[in-house]
Parts: sequence; structure tokens; C-alpha cells
Amino acid sequence: MVFLATYKLGESMNDTMWKPFLVDAGFTPKFIGWVNGTLGMGASIAGSLAGGWLASALPLDRGLWITSVARLVPLGAQAVVAAGTPGAAAVSTAIVAEHFCGGALTTVVFASMMARTDKRVGASHYTALAAIEVLGKFPGGWISGPIAQAAGYPAVFAAGTALSAAFLVVLWRLTSRR
Repeated sequence: MVFLATYKLGESMNDTMWKPFLVDAGFTPKFIGWVNGTLGMGASIAGSLAGGWLASALPLDRGLWITSVARLVPLGAQAVVAAGTPGAAAVSTAIVAEHFCGGALTTVVFASMMARTDKRVGASHYTALAAIEVLGKFPGGWISGPIAQAAGYPAVFAAGTALSAAFLVVLWRLTSRR
């Protein structure tokens, strides 16, 4: 349960503040809608397909490691983009990569949840696990605003990346016991 409640914590921090950052950086609503909506959702679907392939081609624990580590790259890129003068290409690349990696990770996590669900109470068990996963995203959103207000966008994106890196300790504890 700790795994499910923490695996998206850092990512949710970044996601919550990314659009306000783009607005404050001067990007138009049209651009933000295009890259977050069209490009981002397309990348998320592609990431989900890649995650599904990983979940079926590799042991689930290995898929969790690959996608958890890969996710750090675009989250860190958001901090780098926010620290400089963000251009449309850098912003678009960060968004596409983050959506792709996030989609892949989510799919592998959900496949892992399905594999560990007690078949006798499958739907109830899976629903409870999914609720824990959703609840785990809330604290990241709550703390992202005060961090951004106090220290700026690069700090909140760096903190989100650091939390996602720290999550690897939780993943290690989970996978090393098997």
C-alpha cells in the first residue's frame, strides 16, 4: 500500500504546477492546450501501450524498475526547463516525455496490481488498491503550490523529481522481498 500511495507523489507535484508555470512563462492557452492535450495525451497512450508491452514481455518487477527510473528523466527536464528560458521545443519535449513515461509506469503499476489482487474478491480488492493509488496523488498537489510560491517553479519541479527518486527506495524494498 505504501508503494501505491507514493509512486506518483513527486509526479503529481510537477503535474499540478506545470500548467501554471506555462501560463506564467507566457505560453498561450492554444499552445498549452495543444501540447498538454493533443501531444500529451497521444504520448500517454503510446506510453500505456509501451507499458503494456513491458508488463507482458518482462517480469512485472523489472517493468516497474524500468518505468520508474525512466520517469525521472522528464521530471528532471521540467526542473531544467523551468530554470532557464523555456522555448516551445523544450516544453513540448518535456511534456511528451513526461506523459509517455507516466503512461508506461501507470500501466505497469496497474498490471502489477491486477497480478496481486486476491481473485476471491477481485473487483473489491482492485478497487481498494486503485483508490489508494489515487489518494496517494493528493499530497503532491497540496504541497506543490506553497513550494512554488516560496521557492519558485524550478524548486517544486526539482522536489517532485527528488521525491520520485526517493520512491525508488520503496520500490527496492517491495521488489527485494520477493
